[in-house]
Amino acid sequence: MKKVFLFSLAFMLLSLTSKAQTTTKRVIGEKFGGGIVFSVSADGMKGLIVETQDQGSCDWNAIKALIAKPETHSELGKLSTDWRLPTKDEATQLYSQKAKLSGFSGIYWTSTNGKGQVYVLDAATGKLNIVAKTASNKVRAVRNF
Repeated sequence: MKKVFLFSLAFMLLSLTSKAQTTTKRVIGEKFGGGIVFSVSADGMKGLIVETQDQGSCDWNAIKALIAKPETHSELGKLSTDWRLPTKDEATQLYSQKAKLSGFSGIYWTSTNGKGQVYVLDAATGKLNIVAKTASNKVRAVRNF
């Protein structure tokens, strides 16, 4: 009987902790989920996180492999496997929050592409440019929460 009670108590506490974590509103600039929050929904419950460090530089064909390598991520970033490239619109949002990010400088790939060319973000100016997929640019992964 004592074991059943302790199990029930542990389950209840775990459920409450889980519920508290999913009802916490997030704010831009907050460290969360292995990165930094850079976009938040109006209710603060959904948004986007950017890795705290660059994953490296490469051409278009090597991006997925680079993002998939745990060693290219921060210690907390390694705990998540759903990292991806930002769209061009998400990259523009990243630029608007640049002051809250560390080491965000250079030219970064986005996931928006077509006909052998891809949009990249110039982190110095915030401008989007189109480059060939054979170019080598930086990668900074993002993920949804």
